[in-house]
Amino acid sequence: MTHPLELLLFTKDVALARDAERAGVDGLIVDWETKGKNERQSGCDMETNADTPDDVARVAAAVALPVTVRINGLSDETADEIDLALACGARRLMLPMARSANTGVSVLIDARGRVLDRVALYKEGRIDAALPKPLPPTLYARIGDVLFLLLSMVAFFAGFTYKYRREQA
Repeated sequence: MTHPLELLLFTKDVALARDAERAGVDGLIVDWETKGKNERQSGCDMETNADTPDDVARVAAAVALPVTVRINGLSDETADEIDLALACGARRLMLPMARSANTGVSVLIDARGRVLDRVALYKEGRIDAALPKPLPPTLYARIGDVLFLLLSMVAFFAGFTYKYRREQA
């Protein structure tokens, strides 16, 4: 039976894995992710694991549930980690984290769209510069809706005058 949401349990404990299987858990996750994890999760009150290939092999042999291995982020060792996880009995793989860009301010752009300073993607750094000067205010910023109101009044007056003249003719 397919469920819209899978209940997965992080564990390397064989007894707990068997209990979870009997209770109806959909799958298990053994967590190999260690590279940079403590730094990323520092201060986040999150659990960090350092499970091993032996943990995967023991859990996979003990249950019929699919075992997922969370591997480290992409690196030169990724292919070897994947091969090892599959050889130990993993049926699924999970990457730990995907990032699309830096967090925080990573570029300083002036009012004309020119990049004045930047921090490269996935690099630590800081921008220490004065904020660029703004452009002079636009016409709309200076007078707001006054021009629109004047044009509306002229159009109304012109329409009224046109109608009045047609009625007089």
